[in-house]
Amino acid sequence: STTTIKANLFLFSPAEKASNNQFNARLLGKNIANEDDPPIGSVVPLFASFLQKQNDWQYSEFIIQRGVGRGRLSTINVDMGIHSNSGTSVRVGGKCVVMSQGQLQIGNKHE
Repeated sequence: STTTIKANLFLFSPAEKASNNQFNARLLGKNIANEDDPPIGSVVPLFASFLQKQNDWQYSEFIIQRGVGRGRLSTINVDMGIHSNSGTSVRVGGKCVVMSQGQLQIGNKHE
């Protein structure tokens, strides 16, 4: 019998020659071509939760880079706020590039 993975896979590693709170990351999946380097911003809150639960994790801020080997470097800055009663807040930021834009017109122009 063959097992098919239907979900995407988030891979991460410590960034080379960097501090302990910097990572390289990549999203892989059945419908993601090898040459693609899709955005990972939606995965960051889950990754932050994972890091917070590690016994030796001691940082409230970290950096994730993706696209390092593809010439499309994207740096994501993450700040975790740990609240004893209400859980963890995660702020995600960084520079961005407009990939596309458009307009949506609703209704008939000639009315």
